[in-house]
Amino acid sequence: VVAGNSGSDFSLQNCFSSDYSVYYVHLYHGRPAVASGSSGLHMRFLGSSNTEITDSYYYSFNHAYQSDGSDGDDVKGGWNVTFFDLQPSGHSATAHRSYTGTLIVYDPSNSTYSTNFTYQGTAMNYGNSQWNSLSGGATNLNTNYKVTTGLKFYQGASTVSEMYYAVYGLKVS
Repeated sequence: VVAGNSGSDFSLQNCFSSDYSVYYVHLYHGRPAVASGSSGLHMRFLGSSNTEITDSYYYSFNHAYQSDGSDGDDVKGGWNVTFFDLQPSGHSATAHRSYTGTLIVYDPSNSTYSTNFTYQGTAMNYGNSQWNSLSGGATNLNTNYKVTTGLKFYQGASTVSEMYYAVYGLKVS
């Protein structure tokens, strides 16, 4: 278990190893420092030596939303992008400390396959008029970085004001 609280954009360096096959990464009570329409929560993999993978090799993701008490149905995906979008733009800074989510990262130390993960999360957007429920998955197809050593989390137009996290490893034999 690795656990803590971050007061700014943060990286979980060397949190993955060959000791475990599956990792659960729990994020909770997350919010940006400044409410902004472009302050979504983004994530990148860290490769060897904790190198942030910024190339356009990420393929991901879907989310749906509920807006102002009405039914919403938005689907968002990313193809050949430079980051994973864990919380879409518009995250609320102060009114709701509601960002939560769990990533399940599969076999990040295996150099034969690309690192994949699935994700489930919820958040309230800027202006408190849209509730986002996210569910999806993604992969890093950059063959230069098949082994993933950690994760970097950051906000689009702001910084992370607060984010609690815990990482658990699961042995599969």
